[in-house]
Amino acid sequence: MQLSTTSRTTGELKGFFCGSEGDKCNIDGEVKTNGQIRYGHDGSNQYSNWRDITDDKPFTCQGNWNNDHAGFGMDPKQNSRKNCYWRENPSEQETRADESIKKCANDGTNCACVGGQARYGHDGNNNRAGARWTNWIDVQVGAPGVYDNGSINCAKSSFGNFDPAKGTTKVCECRDIPSDSVTFDNYLGRWEKSCENCNSFDYKETFTFTEGTEDSVSEAFMEGWSLGLELTVGFESSEATGGASGSVTVSNTIQESYERETTRIITNSREQSIETSCSVTACENGTLFRWLIEGYAIQGSNAQVATCNFVCIPHEDQQSKQLKPVCPPSKCNFYENCQCALEPWLSEEEREAGEDEKLCTTAPTSTPTKAPTSAPTKAPTSAPTKVQIENPDVVVIPADKLVLSCINVKRSDGSDGASCDRYGGWCPFLSTESNSNNGEEEKCYCGLSHEDAKQNTIPCNYHLLN
Repeated sequence: MQLSTTSRTTGELKGFFCGSEGDKCNIDGEVKTNGQIRYGHDGSNQYSNWRDITDDKPFTCQGNWNNDHAGFGMDPKQNSRKNCYWRENPSEQETRADESIKKCANDGTNCACVGGQARYGHDGNNNRAGARWTNWIDVQVGAPGVYDNGSINCAKSSFGNFDPAKGTTKVCECRDIPSDSVTFDNYLGRWEKSCENCNSFDYKETFTFTEGTEDSVSEAFMEGWSLGLELTVGFESSEATGGASGSVTVSNTIQESYERETTRIITNSREQSIETSCSVTACENGTLFRWLIEGYAIQGSNAQVATCNFVCIPHEDQQSKQLKPVCPPSKCNFYENCQCALEPWLSEEEREAGEDEKLCTTAPTSTPTKAPTSAPTKAPTSAPTKVQIENPDVVVIPADKLVLSCINVKRSDGSDGASCDRYGGWCPFLSTESNSNNGEEEKCYCGLSHEDAKQNTIPCNYHLLN
């Protein structure tokens, strides 16, 4: 249901009345020979696009185009008296908004311009003086031609039946609403390729915004996390690398880790403290990936937090050169060959919807690129003659073809370690503990995760490989 028949334009510098039809544009008798001028009807918010006054010549206010200094070649509101308005320059906010201009639809189709402003017309074949556009209008649900999903029909009926360029093929364009403020309503974590075969680089934690980092932007970025129900946090993965396809919503614990990381880095940025340098080991025969968190503003811009979380995937064969990590860093077992996630990381809703939660990429051997807070014990370098169990924290210790296992170690539900596979199950986990001689020794316990095994303290057994 349409709630309004008059469009609205937010954030535009409207200018000053400088004459009626037939007048030379002037203010208090001073004829204007520079600046910008437009032509239209106040009550309906229907105007021409702004035109530059050129060559230090006065401009005549009229609809019919005679030359570059007389007329606009359009009638914004038929059978109504129209006026001209002058301004020296667009505002800084409009100039920034104009940087986001993009074509969004052809005539007669729908323009997706949610939360922005749209206009209808012809670009004059990229000739600024020949461009014929309506004025920008807010795309708001309830306005003429605007659908419930926030798109607008690209037709003159959506712009007050104003055809700014009769006889030409017209399109619609979209831009951000001119504003000093920025509102972030969507966040996404992703892995970005940093370099290949690199052993010398200098990375820092940074916070960047497409228009320059300002206090107001960093505050808005952090404020977005407090929106609660409105907040969307996702993770960009790839079906080709074994992860869930597309961008999927993550669990609350992942969301919290995103928030902690971004808040810490942005706070440092706002306080202008010394940038934190990243400590990364060499990735001489592999691909180095860096963890980024991006925030998307409703105005169409985005900001990015570059963290000090890295992983190196070695080039063991041609296939491994195409791989990338497939789960967020707080759930990745990067300390044991960059294999699998330590636990499920999709949201409950995604899992219930049947999203494929494959947690692993292939398991190339790799030196970890970032030291863990408490490092799990690594597997011996000598590999058994058979394929190792692929669970991320399972440690395979060869000894005369014996491996630590939870096979025949019963759980409360009667199952045993036969359920252990690359996606989890009742598996062996090593733990380093203090002994009576004030030293340390390795213990192996069975569990569904490293924490579960430490709590259960149910010893593993040895399993003979066939």
